[in-house]
Amino acid sequence: MTDNFHRTACCGALALLATLGGCGGAASGPALAGSPSLSTAVAPSGRFAYVANANAGDVSAYAIDAASGALSAVGEPVATGDTPSAIALAPSGRFAYVANLESDDVLAYAIDAASGGLTPVGTRVAAGKAPLGVAVDPSGRFAYVVNDRSGDVSAYCIDAQTGTLAAIGVPVAAGAAPEAIAIHPGGRFVYVTDVVSSTVATFAIDAATGALSAAAAPVAAGVRPRSITIDGSGAFARVVNSTSGETSVFAVNAATGTLSALGRPAADASVQRRPQRGVVVR
Repeated sequence: MTDNFHRTACCGALALLATLGGCGGAASGPALAGSPSLSTAVAPSGRFAYVANANAGDVSAYAIDAASGALSAVGEPVATGDTPSAIALAPSGRFAYVANLESDDVLAYAIDAASGGLTPVGTRVAAGKAPLGVAVDPSGRFAYVVNDRSGDVSAYCIDAQTGTLAAIGVPVAAGAAPEAIAIHPGGRFVYVTDVVSSTVATFAIDAATGALSAAAAPVAAGVRPRSITIDGSGAFARVVNSTSGETSVFAVNAATGTLSALGRPAADASVQRRPQRGVVVR
């Protein structure tokens, strides 16, 4: 199931909203999705949300109420590959991309501008082994998929009209077990966490081709970094470390993309991640 929250004006705390569950039926509580739900994405317009359901092998779509933030299901879930592990949307809000952990591929979908419904476009595109993360660059021209078991990142060119993917060269090495990926809002750099070496790698994006190249030596994070985000200004990166139960914060060099640690990681027991069936957890 899927919870949604609103942030209180006084202190930024989250409060659970009453939502709609199932196939649009009214309910007070979380909206129903598949189990486990491994990844969520919200449309740039803020009108729709999408949830990747690993065991069910599908994606649930929801309309977001503009006033309350409550969710209502948009049709039936749409089929994906085997064990969808991550979903990302194009900045235009026209396309969605789903990485499938066990079938080692990526699927593209067109998003209906009125309803938010998903329609598959093109055919399945091969990824590396066990793709765990997917991200689209701010221009909407390129997509990147991080592959855990093959230890690399696959790059793709996005067709501006159809949203279909075409591979860019061969995957680029990204450590022993890369898991999470984030793209700098400036569109020049890609960051990938490695849960075995407990580091973060920095890659430069070729503006013409979308190809990746190493931009700096990997930097140390906490133990088993499983998530990375870049703030909207592009000045800071935050990495969640599951085993050490803390968050590492880095300053981002705007010119080179390199990361510099800001103090010691902040302890946070809530970041420990529990294993889920079909998901690579170390």
